Amino acid sequence: MKKALFLISLASVLFGCNKEIPQEPQAEEHVTLDFSIQDGESPDTKTIKKSWSNNDRIYIFFDGEITENPEYLVIKYDKGAYISTWVPDSWTSGLESKIYHKTSGTLCAFYMPNDQMGGSISLERKYLSSSYSYVYSMKATDRKGEEFHSVFLTATDVPYTVSNGTLTASFKVSATKSSIQFSIPRKDRDGNTIKRSDSHNYFLSTDKLAYSTSVYRFSGTSFSGQGTPNGKMSAYMFQYTSWGTTYTSDLCFSGWKQGDYNTEWYFHFWDYNKKEKYLLRATFNPASGNAFTLPALNEQDSAGKYRWEFESSL
Repeated sequence: MKKALFLISLASVLFGCNKEIPQEPQAEEHVTLDFSIQDGESPDTKTIKKSWSNNDRIYIFFDGEITENPEYLVIKYDKGAYISTWVPDSWTSGLESKIYHKTSGTLCAFYMPNDQMGGSISLERKYLSSSYSYVYSMKATDRKGEEFHSVFLTATDVPYTVSNGTLTASFKVSATKSSIQFSIPRKDRDGNTIKRSDSHNYFLSTDKLAYSTSVYRFSGTSFSGQGTPNGKMSAYMFQYTSWGTTYTSDLCFSGWKQGDYNTEWYFHFWDYNKKEKYLLRATFNPASGNAFTLPALNEQDSAGKYRWEFESSL
């Protein structure tokens, strides 16, 4: 009996000796951003961007990699009363640790103005048999989940460095030279101010002047889009600050220029809030620039006729 008790006690001692010694906790592989991002395009009509707004989001892709599950960093503009900065909004799972262990590389950045309209970006990897390579198919949507058509801003092949967990880069996102932009004062037919939250109800198209961009793609080193003739450009609005005062932009629309013509053009404006469609006949030369202001929907000529004619009900 004593022998049995001794064996049990010895086994307990041996079992206790075999326990794993607790390891020291690993330091979190947290990446701090040190980004210097210049404001976007700033034409007179302020149709793309005049300055960064609170909660603006930019998608960051690293080192031209097209992985099976899209990997990217979303950064958000945190506009404070005295200090404004870019902060991480979300990392694809595992990407932050991967970047933490790098020392340098190149990144590409993508901005779409649908972020202020409650929209989102979705990505899917696709194989292109024509080039024997993979790309990310990108789709932008508005707050209703409908496809969002607009010029986008990009920066490509931007050098970055990582030191002691700090990711450093400096760049500017910009549109292509072929972009064309329109703004319309945010007044509806009755003269009421159009709210930013309702901007997804408005669209603009031209018969020949501009393409509506509808497909976005990332190849790993560059972004591309596809234009649709006579397509509807989605409306968006943003806020900007000048001399300490915050303003809301007019209704903005962006597309790709289809050519330089100096003749009469037809603009079509869809108001899904009032379920009405309007027509504007305007003459100007798009070769004179890439940003134009159109009349307000309630503007009248000297004879008291609306510049925008009623075209049809929706």
